[in-house]
Amino acid sequence: MGSVTARRPPGLFCLTAALALATSAAAAQTASPPRPPVSGNRVVVRLGGEYRLRLNMMSDIPLRALPRTDPAESGQLGQRLWGEQWLRLRSDVSVGANLHIIGQMDVLHGLAFGDLATGVAPEARIRGEYGYPGVRLRWLYLDWETPIGLLRVGQMGFSWGLGIVANDGDTPVVFGDYQYGDLVRRVMLATRPLGRSTPFVVAVGGDWIVRDQIADLARRDETALQGIVASYYGDGPNRVGAYGVYRWQENALDDTLSALFVDVYARWGFRDSAGGRIYGAVEAAYATGSTTYARTTERPEQSIRQLMAVLQVGRTSPKLDVVLEGGYASGDSNTEDAIQGRATIDPDHRVGLILFPEVMAAQSARSAYLAQDPALGARPARGSELLPTNGGVSGAAYLFPYAIYRPKPWLELRLGGVFAMATADVVDPFAQRAYSRAENPRGGPSTARDLGIEVDGAVLLHGELSRDLVLSGGVEGGVFVAGSAFDDAAGQSLGPLGLVRFRVGLRYR
Repeated sequence: MGSVTARRPPGLFCLTAALALATSAAAAQTASPPRPPVSGNRVVVRLGGEYRLRLNMMSDIPLRALPRTDPAESGQLGQRLWGEQWLRLRSDVSVGANLHIIGQMDVLHGLAFGDLATGVAPEARIRGEYGYPGVRLRWLYLDWETPIGLLRVGQMGFSWGLGIVANDGDTPVVFGDYQYGDLVRRVMLATRPLGRSTPFVVAVGGDWIVRDQIADLARRDETALQGIVASYYGDGPNRVGAYGVYRWQENALDDTLSALFVDVYARWGFRDSAGGRIYGAVEAAYATGSTTYARTTERPEQSIRQLMAVLQVGRTSPKLDVVLEGGYASGDSNTEDAIQGRATIDPDHRVGLILFPEVMAAQSARSAYLAQDPALGARPARGSELLPTNGGVSGAAYLFPYAIYRPKPWLELRLGGVFAMATADVVDPFAQRAYSRAENPRGGPSTARDLGIEVDGAVLLHGELSRDLVLSGGVEGGVFVAGSAFDDAAGQSLGPLGLVRFRVGLRYR
């Protein structure tokens, strides 16, 4: 970030993924760069930001057709060529050594030109209309380093561990781009109870959720509150920790959610003789509780039983990173019974380019759209707003090996693959409720669990235009070969799908 110096005067069906919890402020892994020391009573202002433009070309995704329309037209996503952009601005004001004010806002965000998607409006990612200039406040919070610990107050994003539950939406990913980010209005105190020199941190706090996977204060007028306690041991990349939260939530229809969530995380590694670092990392989370969000006459309340976990092993070095990631999110073959079991990993923990971020995201959003369509029912199905996965891994187990090679300081080559299976029968919740039958989102049999194989690659370039200005660009793309879990009622395969993305970016740091 650039800096200016002045004198000081004398946040139905996936209830887990977005139980947006947090660690302590000291443990939060945001994308903010390290602050240089500030002496005396000086005020130091650091400004930064980034502009990104993406041109996307993708095979059309077959979806369940909309009612009272031509299936040949509405039975597709309809988005094959489009551009998207965003401008994100950041600021960090240091007042002396102990007080900092951090801000972040999006000024441009969304589709800039090209095709609009059809029938996926409930998705958090807006595909059916173009973006517009305007200010969307993300972060505005205060960090105060007191004698007993760090006090953090305000609206903020945050990340914990591998970002499968709590993800700030500001952390770079292997393929694609971060899109969302949990936002909370928080009061939190983090301290080192065994002394300042010890690597053991404990934090307690309270949140009012602005936006996450299952709550949206602005769009759905929901009240979501949670209390958290977190702790970790370690300094630098080696760390072991856990946190727990109790969350209560209510929407405008007086549906409620009461849940307890526990998340554990560990990352440990060591240097090898060649100068690289070998590491392993694991994060696992479990949610239990009850909800009336998806209530029916037969089931006025449902229990929550959801599990997710991600494991990484790899070796990193200045020239080459090689990583194998495996993940699991529990599924739910009967969304109408007494248990809600489908878990969704945070969509900003992106896995690949096509299967989870595009295909399953579009299918789940179409299911939600149909569940809310007045042509099919007098009122929207309860909990239908929670159907979209928004690109997160949901009800699936996967392997995600990838490598990042840096032959030159200005060049990165990336290669990866995704191999995925469903963890339960692949059931469309809309069809299960509307038609009282279990079938996949394309109307085919729900018992097949092979989701398919994906291969992705990228060529990325970057270079400094000046000391604080970095220009980036490149191309990335992938091919997805669908498994039998996507076959339609006639046994016809979804077929191979492709995606190519051209990237341009400018970052001021």
